[in-house]
Amino acid sequence: MMRSTLRRRLFGGLLAAFTGATALTLTAPPAQAAATDYIIGQFNIAGGNDKWGTHGMEAPDALVTSVQTRGSKLAFVTIQEGCRDWMERLREKLPDYEVAYDAINGGTDDHPIRCYHERDNPKGDQVNAVLYRKDFGVDTAPVAYDLGTPRDKEHREMLCVASQARKIVICSVHLSSGDLGDRRNEAARAADILRTTYAGYTRLLGGDTNDDPLSAVSDNFYAPGYEHGAHGEFKEVDSPCGNDVKEGYDSWTWDPISGFPIPYHVVCRSGETTHKGLTGQKIDYLFVPLNVTVHSADATSSKYSDHIPLWADVTVPENPADPGGGGGEPPANRPPVVYAGPSVAGDEGGVLTLRGAASDDGATAPAVSWSYRTLEGSATCSFGTRNRPVTTFTCTDNGVFEVTLTADDGVNPPVSDSTEVTVANTPPKLTLNGPKPWQVFRAGTAVPVAAPFTDAGADTHTCAITWDDGTTDSFAGSGSCDRSHTFAHAGMYTLKVQVTDDDGGSDSATVLVIVYDPDAGFVTGGGNTADGHFTLNPKYLPHERLNGKVTYSSGDLSVRSTELEWLVVTGYGKAAAKGAAEVNGETGYGFVAYAVDDPGNLRVVVWKLSDGAYPDGTVVHDNRAGASYDLDAADPPEIRTGSITVHN
Repeated sequence: MMRSTLRRRLFGGLLAAFTGATALTLTAPPAQAAATDYIIGQFNIAGGNDKWGTHGMEAPDALVTSVQTRGSKLAFVTIQEGCRDWMERLREKLPDYEVAYDAINGGTDDHPIRCYHERDNPKGDQVNAVLYRKDFGVDTAPVAYDLGTPRDKEHREMLCVASQARKIVICSVHLSSGDLGDRRNEAARAADILRTTYAGYTRLLGGDTNDDPLSAVSDNFYAPGYEHGAHGEFKEVDSPCGNDVKEGYDSWTWDPISGFPIPYHVVCRSGETTHKGLTGQKIDYLFVPLNVTVHSADATSSKYSDHIPLWADVTVPENPADPGGGGGEPPANRPPVVYAGPSVAGDEGGVLTLRGAASDDGATAPAVSWSYRTLEGSATCSFGTRNRPVTTFTCTDNGVFEVTLTADDGVNPPVSDSTEVTVANTPPKLTLNGPKPWQVFRAGTAVPVAAPFTDAGADTHTCAITWDDGTTDSFAGSGSCDRSHTFAHAGMYTLKVQVTDDDGGSDSATVLVIVYDPDAGFVTGGGNTADGHFTLNPKYLPHERLNGKVTYSSGDLSVRSTELEWLVVTGYGKAAAKGAAEVNGETGYGFVAYAVDDPGNLRVVVWKLSDGAYPDGTVVHDNRAGASYDLDAADPPEIRTGSITVHN
């Protein structure tokens, strides 16, 4: 589901606040000292849980009580699995706070994900949210950043609210459950957005990562000093090491039985459990910069969620280069914040979706435009709607491209952000229209091949036809691999037609054709097989009239030819005949007999003509089931007694 504006998509209940539909005013922060003491919180309120999400307003009301208990020092709470009506309840009950929320959608159709207490009502839309004090200084519209979650899953986004005047940003994130690879990619993207889009800001991140502190997912957030593969920029408020960013420390406890001390090691990448269903498991976090001082942190308790709220008392230093207002003149207009979205990959000719975002401290969203440059390849690309942050991108051929989203607020110089699009080659698609399977040709006449192909890319193509008589044609193809060939000798030939594009992608098709020569000879034979007997004497008469009979028995099966369609006699002791037959006195059957002389081999395939003009799938009998129907690979079993002679 496409949304017509970035603002409608991201801001939920904040829409009115930024369009002037209500009297809400975002108060500039008071004059700031060098640092400010805050209480900050993180809570997955579990509206999307099939057990806990069935609660009504008692769930948000419990959070209201927790906020009120902590007083005006509480700056914000990051919230996951919230519900639209629950967030409106928080706004109603907490007049000193604002709530920014972003609806969570899912599936390739981008349908809304609903909370369990309101499954059929838009007010039950599940949301990711930030609850923050109105006097905290937020002066830009919220932005939800796509984290590249596969489109068949819930679309996880990171919601951020920022104060450009104070250079502080608060973000709420909820990473995917299930697939570890998806979760790692989302975490890496979230960390990259914080590092690049909000460079120079004090970055405060709360969320449910669905993973433990020592996981590869958490590596993206913990600072390197924590070790164990950490390569992020943050410390976590509930670390047992407090403000010390290190691997851990050694400690000891008393053994109550022996009375002796027992040593143990404390890993700093750990903390109190935050999920009731995962004993001892921490999956909820509050990450803060290393220059933020953590005074205390505590995972408390919850009555209406399977997650446990996390609270911390911290001191946040103000940006000395940009301390913010305190009355007097309003802060200067700031440049827009722009995000080109996650990297994208797809196929040539396919429609790829770019999920950018842009916000500004003005009353309206900034004007945006997309552009691209080619890093690899020579394709031509186009945008669906160039002046929307969420748009489509289509390329005529494979390659690698840098797409750039530029935002312009009309006051400051335009601001841009770029991401990479990789377009993979799509192999051509070949259709073999002719000859038809088992089509019959006379030796010395042309066998035409009609094989059109399509390709989503602007590629050049090479056709190759293997004629199965020792010859191959290779030639440039332009929309088709049409060719003709004349077979000099009788045989059953499996033709292979293949088209290959200039990137190595290919498609192919095969077809079996019958080439007969009435002057090539005939076949005779009679004797016993492993469980029956046979006779055969098909022969071409003048004017290409076929004469002779084929009889065959196997157990209770009795086959007698009633009509001969064709006879193939090769120059190397092999023959095949096809026609109609009676089976146990009943008509409506087809047969193919394969014969080899010296020492004498016979294969008989029987099928119902109602199933097709040639054997393809279900057969009534085949004494070499699974072998090819091509004479050269038919592999007929050796007869037990008697003889077969191929006459040339």
